[in-house]
Formats: sequence, C-alpha cells, structure tokens
Amino acid sequence: MLRRELDNAIDTHDKIAQYMIDNEMYHAYDLEEQITHDMEKADIALKLAGKTTDSTTKKKTTKSKKN
Repeated sequence: MLRRELDNAIDTHDKIAQYMIDNEMYHAYDLEEQITHDMEKADIALKLAGKTTDSTTKKKTTKSKKN
C-alpha cells in the first residue's frame, strides 16, 4: 500500500512539473530566469492585493547604483 501511495505521489509530481514547464511557469535549468519570473508574478500578486511594490524595478535600480 505504501508503495502505491509513493508511486501515485511521484506520478502527480511529474504531471504538475510537466504542466508548469509546458506553461513556462517553471525554469528548472535556468535559475536566473526562474527568479525573474517569480519576482514578476510576486509583483502582480502585490498589485492585485492593492500594494504598489515593484521588486523587479528595485532589483534593477540596486544593480545600476552599484555600477
């Protein structure tokens, strides 16, 4: 029974991961792209919640100040 549950969990994980990859939500082999994508989605969520923070702008501004 435990083996069947484990197999089901692995199969479900595979389906979710494949869906996310197909829909460009998960960038398993490009960490920088994943971080950028996640920050953009976080900004959208904050804007929808009524907060006006733009973390991607802050990140770019911080980088340009260092140069």
